[in-house]
Amino acid sequence: MEFTRRASQTAVGRSTLDHLEAAITDIATNVNRSAPADVFTVARAYRQRVDQLIRSPHTLKEGRELFVYAGWLSQELAWLAHELGNPAAARAYAIDAFEHADQAGHDELYAHAANVLASIAIQEKQPDHALSAARKGLTRVPSRHILAVRLNTQAARANAQLKQRAECESLLQAAKEAYERLPGHLPGRFGTDGGASATTQTIPSYSALAWLSLGDFDRSRKQSEIAIAAYEAKPADSRIPSSEALTRIYLGIALAQLGSPEEAIAMGTQGLKSPRMTAPIRSRAAHLDDILMRRYPGMSEVEDFHQRRLALAT
Repeated sequence: MEFTRRASQTAVGRSTLDHLEAAITDIATNVNRSAPADVFTVARAYRQRVDQLIRSPHTLKEGRELFVYAGWLSQELAWLAHELGNPAAARAYAIDAFEHADQAGHDELYAHAANVLASIAIQEKQPDHALSAARKGLTRVPSRHILAVRLNTQAARANAQLKQRAECESLLQAAKEAYERLPGHLPGRFGTDGGASATTQTIPSYSALAWLSLGDFDRSRKQSEIAIAAYEAKPADSRIPSSEALTRIYLGIALAQLGSPEEAIAMGTQGLKSPRMTAPIRSRAAHLDDILMRRYPGMSEVEDFHQRRLALAT
């Protein structure tokens, strides 16, 4: 009888788990519409609370749920640290998400951690690390899941940075095939979009950056335009402002390289007007600014964009 009593002894309880479920759902639902620093503060507080609960008495079932909550919060914190411009913290949280997902046997969460780790490495121009993370995620991603699309595009972007064109094209094709296998509706946990609709802009947007890395500016332009059209077709409350801004800046870079500085500045300016400014947007805008200043130094519009970009640099 004592053995049985101890097996169910807990300091957690269903109500605590229900509260965590609701809190994480709220974070995941609003993460793309709120200031990254504000969401980071809330998510970190809940991550610390989950750690306390993991170290308190709980049942085996509760322990697995707590590990899943810990992993989800850490992958959100990884994205937020990435957006706030702290790659070291972002990697640390992503690795923590990896570990908790692995311990909990949660393949979807493991793939999410791989996706964020690959994005961090792409931004830091570490394609080998990005490729390794994407491959790890692909070994665990559930079949017919949006993450199969995203991880293939992440691997494609990594190969593009490595100047491996054939491998990049092959992985982009694999992403398209994975997209075609997606069901019409595949809800994600905690309010994340696991359905096919979220991928209508993912493949062309990620492809646009891949073609930029390979120096194929015309293909990058075309893919950026497709992605922007997909963003604009979505209802306002379901658009992702930071991703849309990045894609506009990709288009601006392609246009600048193709000899259309006025159009490039227009796209870059739209990107800088994003209601959700992040470190990756600032970084890509700085790249566009460098190209414009180098190739079109005599244009007053270029100087205006340069000053506007500097004003948003911090």
